[in-house]
Amino acid sequence: MGILPFTGDPPPTHTHWWARTPVPHNALRHSSVFPSTAPQSTHVNLAPHGCMPATSPHTPSDPWLCLPPGDVLLRPILEAAGKDISHWFNPKTRDIQTHVDPLTGCVKYYTPQGRFIHIPPQLPCSDWANDFGLPWWKDSKYEVGILASKTRRVRIVNTLTSQEHVLEVCAEESMWEILRRYLPHNAHAASYTWKYEGVNLDMDKTLEQNKIPDEDAEFYRLNLDTDLYTPGILLYFNDDLTEF
Repeated sequence: MGILPFTGDPPPTHTHWWARTPVPHNALRHSSVFPSTAPQSTHVNLAPHGCMPATSPHTPSDPWLCLPPGDVLLRPILEAAGKDISHWFNPKTRDIQTHVDPLTGCVKYYTPQGRFIHIPPQLPCSDWANDFGLPWWKDSKYEVGILASKTRRVRIVNTLTSQEHVLEVCAEESMWEILRRYLPHNAHAASYTWKYEGVNLDMDKTLEQNKIPDEDAEFYRLNLDTDLYTPGILLYFNDDLTEF
């Protein structure tokens, strides 16, 4: 869980609130809307528009949010850009950490880094509106990605050209999603039959479901470098007369 910085201009149809994905790393999982991110994803420098807190205190859900620029309550979030903010949240309740306020004796949100967006003031205040509905860390409409539980390395071999490429993919990805990652290396990849140990792969299933086991734990147990072996997927060209 951390703050994801981003760059770019907001879409013209959104004045204040908008979501945007970070620059994808090789292990970003593709989807029809936004890619979800692997734990070691790479991001770019923070832009003036704001930043996206990515929070997943208890589950892999990865909500992203863009907050309106210029608000003083953005300062704690901006200062945390690119850093882990797991300690802001209670892993059981998935809410902001709380404490007993020494001034009022009431249970309040604990924000030692400073009050931020949607956190009520310490005392009743007439200039604070609470008509925003759900706070950003509870609003599911900002959940646009799934944090991968683990990444895997696969070696893809084009038997027609003898070219090999090693990709880092998310364990939850189907073979179609892996194929989309491979397209920059071979734009005609969909015209190949994908096989592992002589067996055609089901493109709707994951690596594990296609009986391509993840042996990282076994390598770790034996004190071996996981880079010593990377499972190889062989691609056989189909003469399907397609151009792309």
